[in-house]
Amino acid sequence: MLDRCLDFRAIKNRSKKILNQRNLAPLYISESEILIPVKVRKPRVSRDGGYGYLNINTIKEIKDKYLILNNGEKIIFKDSNRTIIKRIKMARILKERVAQSYISTNIEITGKEYLVMEGIEEILKQINLIKTTMERKGNI
Repeated sequence: MLDRCLDFRAIKNRSKKILNQRNLAPLYISESEILIPVKVRKPRVSRDGGYGYLNINTIKEIKDKYLILNNGEKIIFKDSNRTIIKRIKMARILKERVAQSYISTNIEITGKEYLVMEGIEEILKQINLIKTTMERKGNI
């Protein structure tokens, strides 16, 4: 398993901003790890939502009041089936939008790299021109 440090608050804020969703937004950790909130128990105390987060890539199918995972395990949930389906759709939208923003950022960076390389080539041409001129004049 890959060890890493993630800023949970930053991940939550990014997901909320992309989806324009205030609460219970899916969390994009990586392309293979997109978590959706699933109500798995009744809240025990105040401010306890009773939610767990589940990777959408591990869900095989949704049955009445339980999820079947790829490994055959069943997870009972308290949300409606409709809510679970909605959250899975939101997670897929989040995945697409993150991929689109990565592609556009990558194109922007690549474009800037091209301009830098073009600028370096121009500087090298100027240096060679100066060097050639100085050699002709006998200064080198």
